[in-house]
Amino acid sequence: MIWLSRIGCCRGFGIQSPWAYSLVRYVINEHYPYYAYERLAKDFPEADAVRRKMGEFFLRLANHAQPEMVVAVGFDDEDMKRDKAYFRAGCNSLRWAGIGPCDADPALETLGNAPGTHILHANAPAIDAEWLTEAVKRLRTGDFVVVDRLNYNKAVWQDVVGRLQNIVSFDMYYCGLVYVDPKRYKQNYKINF
Repeated sequence: MIWLSRIGCCRGFGIQSPWAYSLVRYVINEHYPYYAYERLAKDFPEADAVRRKMGEFFLRLANHAQPEMVVAVGFDDEDMKRDKAYFRAGCNSLRWAGIGPCDADPALETLGNAPGTHILHANAPAIDAEWLTEAVKRLRTGDFVVVDRLNYNKAVWQDVVGRLQNIVSFDMYYCGLVYVDPKRYKQNYKINF
């Protein structure tokens, strides 16, 4: 039902920005089987279809952004291990910082001090909108925020997207993606992922 309700938002339909269209078409909704999908599926057989789909998206995003660092906030050890493997498959040289559900505040310091491009990977049920808004404000142009398990806490997403300016956001139902760029006008896209 979710997929059918978003059928008009497939593969970049209606997106006028060439940059956003390219991101949707070749990163978010890329259907080509990447080099590490099969190996990672064997490494993590316990992952259900949604977690495997999300992991494949993490690989494509890391491959696209080539981040210096990924900061994961609010995940348990099993989720962090799996997500780290997928992100690393996309960019082998990235540094990883995993912050537990109770220690979200140190992640803000880590983000503010590290050079290069960042991806903040946050678990929506484990964080609040205030924290996420402050975290996004500390990010630089070209950084991404992935709000995972968005379908469990839509209020956080709606609050953050409503407050922040100069971001491009993509609501993919299972997760939200925010791109930080002060030169861009605020845009919110709903994507059939």
